[in-house]
Amino acid sequence: MTARFRPNGQERRRFFNGTLPIGALLLGGCGGAGQTAPSVIAAPPPPAVSTPAPTPTPPSVPVENFNTQEYLRSDGANYHDASIAWGRGVSGAGVTVAIIDSGIDADSPEFAGRLHPMSADVAGGARGFDDVGSDGHGTNVAQLLLGARNDRGTVGIAWGATLLALRADRPGSCLDGSASGRDRGCRFSDVAIAAGLDRAVSAGTRIVNISLGGGAPTSVLLDAVDRATAAGVLIIVSAGNNGESTDPAVDPSNPDPFARAVLQAGNGLVIVAGANSETGAISSFSNRAGASASNYLLALGDRLCCDYDNGDLRREVTTDGSFVFVVSGTSYSAPQIAGAATLLAQAFPNLSGKQIVDLLLTTATDVGPLGTDSVNGRGILNIPRAFAPQGATTLAGTSIALPADRLLGGYSGAMGDAAVRDAAPAVMLDGYQRAYELHLNRLMAMPMNGRPALFPALAARGRDFSAGGSAVAFSVSVDPGRGHADLMPLHVGPDQRHEARLLAGSMIMRLSSVASVGLSANRSVDALTAMMGGRDGNAFVVADPAYSARLLGFRSVTGSAVRVAVAPGSTLAVSAEQGDVDALLRARRQHDPAMLDRQSRYALWSFGVDRTVVVGSSQWEGRLTATMLTENASLLGARWSALLGGAGARSVLIDGHARVELGQRSRIDLQWREGWTHARSAGLVAGSSPIRTRAWALDVAQRDLLVAGDHLALRVAQPLRVEAGGLLLDVPTGYDYATLMATHGRVTMPLAPVGREHVVEAAWTVPAWGGVLTLNGFWRDEPGHVQAAGDDLGAAVRFALGF
Repeated sequence: MTARFRPNGQERRRFFNGTLPIGALLLGGCGGAGQTAPSVIAAPPPPAVSTPAPTPTPPSVPVENFNTQEYLRSDGANYHDASIAWGRGVSGAGVTVAIIDSGIDADSPEFAGRLHPMSADVAGGARGFDDVGSDGHGTNVAQLLLGARNDRGTVGIAWGATLLALRADRPGSCLDGSASGRDRGCRFSDVAIAAGLDRAVSAGTRIVNISLGGGAPTSVLLDAVDRATAAGVLIIVSAGNNGESTDPAVDPSNPDPFARAVLQAGNGLVIVAGANSETGAISSFSNRAGASASNYLLALGDRLCCDYDNGDLRREVTTDGSFVFVVSGTSYSAPQIAGAATLLAQAFPNLSGKQIVDLLLTTATDVGPLGTDSVNGRGILNIPRAFAPQGATTLAGTSIALPADRLLGGYSGAMGDAAVRDAAPAVMLDGYQRAYELHLNRLMAMPMNGRPALFPALAARGRDFSAGGSAVAFSVSVDPGRGHADLMPLHVGPDQRHEARLLAGSMIMRLSSVASVGLSANRSVDALTAMMGGRDGNAFVVADPAYSARLLGFRSVTGSAVRVAVAPGSTLAVSAEQGDVDALLRARRQHDPAMLDRQSRYALWSFGVDRTVVVGSSQWEGRLTATMLTENASLLGARWSALLGGAGARSVLIDGHARVELGQRSRIDLQWREGWTHARSAGLVAGSSPIRTRAWALDVAQRDLLVAGDHLALRVAQPLRVEAGGLLLDVPTGYDYATLMATHGRVTMPLAPVGREHVVEAAWTVPAWGGVLTLNGFWRDEPGHVQAAGDDLGAAVRFALGF
């Protein structure tokens, strides 16, 4: 499919498979203008753990719609997902790319304002670089590489780049009417191509596209290739269109001799461009990778839109409709790779030509046999993967490893979907020292409490037994051995799974008529003091009381309390509790096993005052409790790796509880918890802004409502939620490619979720069949404080027999 070359190798032609078969295409368009990139681009999203994290975007880049008719017509840019780079503010602006070909349409609006002043005729003539008298091959190549985004026609992959147009065809050869067959097409001398390379170096060009082919070049051209690549210039050269040739003088299993020679002389800065179809298979006409496989890259080369004529799509109108001309050939694969290289050069100014080559080759989509092969080479151009971090990643300006494929820790249930916010921006460097902006909060796993709550709540319940007299009372919870050891608070061995086990217990001793002492194991001190005060148990299965620590993952190990009546109707209570963060909560965060090496423990001390007043037939109760909470390796149950600190936190909690008994049958309860937390400084954590938490619950209960002895209760509640505040982090916030230095600043990683859970639950208890029948129904809105979570509704029927 290439034109036959002269035996002396001094003249070659462009690939003739760029002929333009007619294909139907709907016309229309949309577009925009150029822009420059920020010094730091957004990193791709971290891997999903329990809840996928959305892709972060840099705040400095405006949101644009690239999914336009112009983009959809642009087969190369669309197929290779160039808009991924565009959406990060990268268009090739500020980068000069040279095309050595048959010139370009100098008056075309597709290149207006972006033509380099050193564009010229390098074939020794005085034609200039305009393609008058040529076949338009150079214009079509340039359109695929950097055609404007202007609401018309198609758009090039690097639509903001500057074009150095170098016309190198021998005057008169493009329209030589005496040539036929393989002799058709523009002819290019080695001297002219060499002059174009030297001029590209002088103009400061980063990338040169050569969509030409033929025989092996002379030393004149090879020396120019050596000079250009030694100066850091990257060359993209077409592989050839002889893939279906049966000519014994042609080797379709290797790139064209011209391409192979340029590659060998190119100091590792040459990529040979083959063509693939939309299916991902190598095009039948494309020369294969052969011995050049390690530097051979595929790009779309079959039936690409479109041939241009006088600055617009070349159209033909027939009785069947309006048609455009599409192009095929490795000539048109090369500029797409050159365009991708141009985008990388703008986005990451620190990259050398060799590094750009390495990135494009190593990030290619593997096709055919696994790994590099003699047909497809390295695979198909993959722009999004080339823009993603590669190799080891670190925080900019430090040696602190920040793996891009792992998370830093996990939020607790009180923090819900805080990970969805764009916050805590920091800069990391990949293995190529490319700077990326990422939001550290996006590297935290969201808790699992947004999932349906009914089964875990029922599965964690054991059987309760109590006994005692006026001086001593015991209460224990026993698991009957149903094989749910992994859901229970205590750790047991596999041989104990089907045996009855003690889950929790408490003992209350009355010391005198005014004083009592309570001890508990694996039972919260709040539950212990409620028992000491004679308060009813919790009939709800999902709606927690305001003082519940379930969302924090706290597991009480030991607790103690002293309750003293100081006056009629007035009581003081002092209590203490210690335990650890639920092992199950930690174990499901498998993204960082090292984070779990250090057990997180907590301790709390509480001081409370109760007051009861009887007014007529009503009884009013009020309780106020102050609690000091310390955590040694967590913050409100949240865990993270040593990178962020994980040095623990201190909290002050204030609980209020008001109850009114309206006669013997009705009761109203209001519970409220307000908390303030401060993180300890360690690692990147410089402290915290005041972290404020809140929970509340409102209960209404009625006895003997439907039948004697029944009890109906309704609770409306908000589980514990972080309302404001976050961690203060000292991190790199900017990066200067000119000095290769990072700037540091302090950012806030908010811990407050976007969602806010409200739960409504009704519980009806009635004596029946010698036991107690309980019916529960509930509804959770934005469960787990996750705004995107669907409603959680459920019901349960429980029956218990007393012994």
